[in-house]
Amino acid sequence: QATTPHESEWDAGEIVPGLWVGGLSAAENEDELIRRCISSVVTVGTRLQPQVSWTSVKSQSIANKRYDIEDHPHADLLQIIPSAIRAIDKVMKGRSKKESDARTGVLVHCASGMSRSVAVCIAWLMLRCKMSLDDAHEMVKAGRPVARPNFGFMQSLRLLEERKDVRLAQDKWTRSNK
Repeated sequence: QATTPHESEWDAGEIVPGLWVGGLSAAENEDELIRRCISSVVTVGTRLQPQVSWTSVKSQSIANKRYDIEDHPHADLLQIIPSAIRAIDKVMKGRSKKESDARTGVLVHCASGMSRSVAVCIAWLMLRCKMSLDDAHEMVKAGRPVARPNFGFMQSLRLLEERKDVRLAQDKWTRSNK
């Protein structure tokens, strides 16, 4: 499958309509954010701040929410999941309610778009689309082939799958890491 020039410049993949996952360079690419109707950018990473020079009137309304988490197996992914899911929901729920928002999207990114942002998108699919961890992971990999959440994030996602609730999974994760 051939890629267009735009696709080769865009370091992100669409997981489901409107939900994009990618690297820092995708968040810094104002033209592509506008072209793909991205209305919100979710940054997942410590000391990770997109160097954005969003100067166009269209891009001034792009919301940017940031969550500090290291890409480390002992980082507490479950702590940021509830808030990150709500940030994604703001855009995704709006897509189904208003015709004018039907084309808006959200970009979830970390430094490389391989671990932290991927884990957040997997959690969203599990909780909002009622998918298994394996199915959600496969769906994300289909849109973002470099998707590889670290071992600790995968453990957290397994707990989330078992408990079906972030608080219950977080309690178990906290007890097992003391």
